[in-house]
Amino acid sequence: MNNSFRSPVGDDWENLRKTLLTAEEMSDTDTKVALLGETVNARRLCGSAQKSPEEPDGGQGSPLPLGV
Repeated sequence: MNNSFRSPVGDDWENLRKTLLTAEEMSDTDTKVALLGETVNARRLCGSAQKSPEEPDGGQGSPLPLGV
């Protein structure tokens, strides 16, 4: 960990991310975020993101296949 001065307000997210994560962890995180975004978009397109009166769990049944 770097002992340089840190603003009490904080740095921007990219600087903090570079401090906390390795390049491999950043890549893995980016991949997970992209997959999650695609899942959300696919559910919106299918109408699965909206609660349905027929489904007591609010439409959060089985996840969509990601094709991975």
